Amino acid sequence: MTYRMKQGAFALVLALVVPGCAGNALESLGDILGGAAGMPGSGGQQGQIEAEIRQVNTQQRTIQVATADGRTGNVSYDQNTVVVYRQQQYAVTALERGDLAVLHVQETSQGGLYTNRIDVQTSAQDRTGQSGSILQYSGRVSQIDQQRGLFVLQMQNGSVTVSVPYNAPRATVDYFQRLRVGDDVRLEATAVSTGNVQIHRFL
Repeated sequence: MTYRMKQGAFALVLALVVPGCAGNALESLGDILGGAAGMPGSGGQQGQIEAEIRQVNTQQRTIQVATADGRTGNVSYDQNTVVVYRQQQYAVTALERGDLAVLHVQETSQGGLYTNRIDVQTSAQDRTGQSGSILQYSGRVSQIDQQRGLFVLQMQNGSVTVSVPYNAPRATVDYFQRLRVGDDVRLEATAVSTGNVQIHRFL
């Protein structure tokens, strides 16, 4: 996996690892970029990571990724982070385990990594043609975010945030674009994390 600076024509090997793993000491992005540029890392350095998505932790707002050489690490995100696939924007919760993506990252003041944009190169479904268990949900739409491709479905036993996947059928995308707050809908979806599901189709 390579690390590419926005300014400059050189590529660096980035080692992302889980803290505490022997032989895989975590190196800060600032140290790596700063060292290559001939100046000390001071935070705020920027670049890109090519990696596979392993897990999205919505409670801690972190994304676990794995590099091509098998090393793993966590990248933080927030409400401003966007996921882009085929020129469409989605919520971070639309990411699936196995997606291959380029994360635009910068070093935080604490020495960690933060991403504000994730470009999915190949989705997990494109790679494997497989998905998780599909369940049915029904309720009333209480919120819609057309830009991020998600909506909140209020049900009798609570609510879930429904994300539209990158490779959703045209009919599903068209239905979503016609949704309005207050609409009653039934759908099939796959759970991706607590309170978050990814739609398979509207019923």
